[in-house]
Amino acid sequence: MGAVLIGSIRCLLMVDFVAKFAASSPLGLLVAAMRAARPDVTLQEMCSMLEQMREPTPCRRATWYPSSVKRNFQRTFPANPLT
Repeated sequence: MGAVLIGSIRCLLMVDFVAKFAASSPLGLLVAAMRAARPDVTLQEMCSMLEQMREPTPCRRATWYPSSVKRNFQRTFPANPLT
């Protein structure tokens, strides 16, 4: 029961945190959601996921690079580094 309660609180805090940034960068939020779903995901794996989803880069290209993913995340969450 305790693990469920902690998980629920963490989920509510994450939803509240993400809601504050919803309008700023949908792409950054998508990367944040990937990171929340799998904390051990690499930048290269995120690139592959975005390409499979056919999500264009900010320059409307189809190929994602780790630096682009990192940059988009950092624009949305400047105080939270992504490595």
